[in-house]
Amino acid sequence: MTWPARGRVIPGEYEAVATLDSSRQPRSLRGAVEGPARSFRASAYVGDPEEDVRQEEAARRSLLASVSEVASLARACLDAAPLTTASDARAKTERRALLSRADARLDELERKLSAELPPVVFAPRLPDLVETVATTVRTFRTALRCEAWHDVDRGMEPPGFLDRSRRPAPPFVTLREVGLESSRVQAELESSRAAPAHGAVALDRLVRTATNLAHVLERQDGASDEERRASRARSGRVVLLARELAGDAAACALAGDAQTLKDVARGIEDALAAPTDEKRRPILAALVSRLAAIEGRVEAERARQRGRVSELARALTHAASEVRTLADRESWRRTLDETSARVAALPDRANELVPGARAQLDLAARALRARDGADRTRAPYLDSVARQALSRVRGLLPPE
Repeated sequence: MTWPARGRVIPGEYEAVATLDSSRQPRSLRGAVEGPARSFRASAYVGDPEEDVRQEEAARRSLLASVSEVASLARACLDAAPLTTASDARAKTERRALLSRADARLDELERKLSAELPPVVFAPRLPDLVETVATTVRTFRTALRCEAWHDVDRGMEPPGFLDRSRRPAPPFVTLREVGLESSRVQAELESSRAAPAHGAVALDRLVRTATNLAHVLERQDGASDEERRASRARSGRVVLLARELAGDAAACALAGDAQTLKDVARGIEDALAAPTDEKRRPILAALVSRLAAIEGRVEAERARQRGRVSELARALTHAASEVRTLADRESWRRTLDETSARVAALPDRANELVPGARAQLDLAARALRARDGADRTRAPYLDSVARQALSRVRGLLPPE
């Protein structure tokens, strides 16, 4: 099976699934495929495993540089003296130049981040962190425009980026909060590089990569020297991942125990050391069976998390529908605070098997909290923020 691609394909594990639709395919074709599912699966590793590591680290460094610059721009805007109606012409000119430089640089960063995730690229590097940084940049630009209009009202000449633009509704995130969020994302990027693998997400990655590797190791007798070298490099990465997870309490609890993960690492090492495919097969069969048991636990945890996310999304949707016609505002606020606390209790990024759901639920809850008591100019904007966030959450869940 081949997967043609017109764009750049990043190195990594890929899997294709072909399923025959029994209502549309001829009986002769369906009869040639055994089993009720009638599906084919094929996996392959594209590229060089060592280059895979280098590219991921390069993407992380690029993101870290971008979010560091966002934090620096936010601090510069906050440290500058605010304008008043009594400010002189020089202060207004300097303020206008500062805001123009900040907006121009944010525009460059937004274009750069968009280019890192074009539609033709498969398996983008660190997609959740890229989206987090991009959201921070977009929020900063909106807050910056509101700040610029505020200064225009105090006598500053409108900067060029306000040309042919309408006054936006004030965002519920201030420039100070943008600076705090940038620092938080920066710390998260730095910790993602420094910390060893841990959590349910890394365990899910171990199951997928180790299972694909086991199928590759079944056919080593006829492999070329280059293929053997790639298999050894991949095996080394998977073994290291399994041993790191064996030292993590959350991963061990989900997998069963630490010994199970150590056995995965030992199984890969033994299979790689076996002299022939015939002696390698029973080792790989035991390894695949062990991985299947872990996969079952991971899928059960994924289903549990999806249930919690779906329940919270329904609760926030109900809160959004009631915010316009509240009979008991205090009761609504208490319910929203309880829902927000349940959102905060969802698994963190390392254990989140519904990636991005927690951040979008938190965004919707904060928008609804700001919507309570908002004036007529801000209310539609906050309604759209909550609605879009909940729509993204529903897109992360399987259809009911």
